Amino acid sequence: MSDSEDTKGLAKCEMKQAGEGDDCIVDDQDDPLSFGQLSKKQIFVLTISFFGINAMLLVLTVVVVPAQIESMVGSAYKGRWFGGIVAGGAVLQLLVGPLVGMYSDRMVCNYGRRRPVMLGAVIAACAGLLGMAASASTLTGAHLEIVQNMSATGNCTIDLEAHRCMPYENHTGIVLGQHTKHSAPIKRSSNYLEPETAGHVGAYAVFYLLMVSSVTAFLTPYSALLADKACADHRGRISGVMGCMTLLGMITGAVIGTFLAQMGVFAVFGLVISVFVATASLTIGLTSERPAKATHPPIDWKDVFVGFWEPLKEHDFRWVFITRFFMQQGISTTIGFLEYWMSDMIPLPFCWTPMRAVAITLVPMLIMASIASMVCGIVSDYYRRRKALIIGAALLMCITTLCIAFIRGPDGYFLVLALAFVFGAGLGSFQSVDFALVMDVLPAEKDKAKDLAVWNQALVLPQALATPIGGVLLDVFESVNCHIGLGYIILFIVTSAYFLLSGLFLLKIRGVR
Repeated sequence: MSDSEDTKGLAKCEMKQAGEGDDCIVDDQDDPLSFGQLSKKQIFVLTISFFGINAMLLVLTVVVVPAQIESMVGSAYKGRWFGGIVAGGAVLQLLVGPLVGMYSDRMVCNYGRRRPVMLGAVIAACAGLLGMAASASTLTGAHLEIVQNMSATGNCTIDLEAHRCMPYENHTGIVLGQHTKHSAPIKRSSNYLEPETAGHVGAYAVFYLLMVSSVTAFLTPYSALLADKACADHRGRISGVMGCMTLLGMITGAVIGTFLAQMGVFAVFGLVISVFVATASLTIGLTSERPAKATHPPIDWKDVFVGFWEPLKEHDFRWVFITRFFMQQGISTTIGFLEYWMSDMIPLPFCWTPMRAVAITLVPMLIMASIASMVCGIVSDYYRRRKALIIGAALLMCITTLCIAFIRGPDGYFLVLALAFVFGAGLGSFQSVDFALVMDVLPAEKDKAKDLAVWNQALVLPQALATPIGGVLLDVFESVNCHIGLGYIILFIVTSAYFLLSGLFLLKIRGVR
């Protein structure tokens, strides 16, 4: 970088310190990433870890973890074990994030205060992932049995009404053989036996919690590192690249997930570990920080839990938190229940299983989201407008989920594919300015890591709440009228309301245009 560019960067930051602007924050005069504008290469290095971590998380949460849990506890108990383990991980994330943020803000180290924490988190996450693979290395389960039977007979037609009403047969008096509007119900062979379980669920839960807490311990200082390096004039662009990396990682994870049965557990875990370590190493190794000095008083443990909520006292930060919470609540519910909806409500083409149908649906959605994320990130920087993009995203996803609630018929899956593009455009628009929005309203410059950890809880909390709330809505209303799929209708109407509330609450923010 030239001397003139360095001088401009320093001048901007002197203005910032004097209260005359909000252009850039320089934390190190020896760090080229801190001066003025970041190059495309520097932005790539800073954001590439979002690709690796999201590829890993998507394939684990959507495909691998549910399959492993079913293999360990059987189909009769998979729901409660899956919900319990995920909820436990979410609670742990709530505690770990702010604590690691406080530690990172106070760290004294010659290598900086962010990267050493990130490195330790990567090592711990790998240990957790290897333990998860070893605890449930063999996949069994009823869903594999069904796929094998369908492939052997070539008969893939299912009476959907009978299929979704089967759990409520004893309560409603349904006789499955009478429900033949569309086709004959699928029959299980008389000698069918529940597959044997394999693995150790207790050890698996421990390693899962280690992985989840380690990922949180990585993301907290990583978000703060991005905040340290991001100039105000380019937060939208960096946020857009972050969103693009996130969505490309999710696409990669979806593709990997379709090959789980063919590759096996250890191969899939080995692949996602390799991707995660490689991308994290690029960010940690090629990003420089100045030696960290003591700038904070020691942690007062009496004030730790109070400190979790302190940033929420700030008006704009509080409403950004609420906005993100409802947006993520909607996203988590939509993606979390899409596989069940496809299994129960629409006929799938080409003898596809719901797992494969969901993975294929995610691809166009995430491709569209990646494009929208890049475009909207540049637009938000150019016009310095954040609200319009998020409100537009909320409306697109609100309309999409409302349509899903009422889609039926043999062409339903292809309508969902079309809606996936619309939903992806909304998701990408939100991802493009999500980080830029919070950067615009951070309450305290010196407490970035802690405040961003609190903000990140708006992503973690929906993971703990969306599935239990959605599950209760689905079960209760399906038992009322499973013939029309009332549970799914109510579920996606409520999801649509989440997105609408997210857009409405955004209007409460005062300091962002």
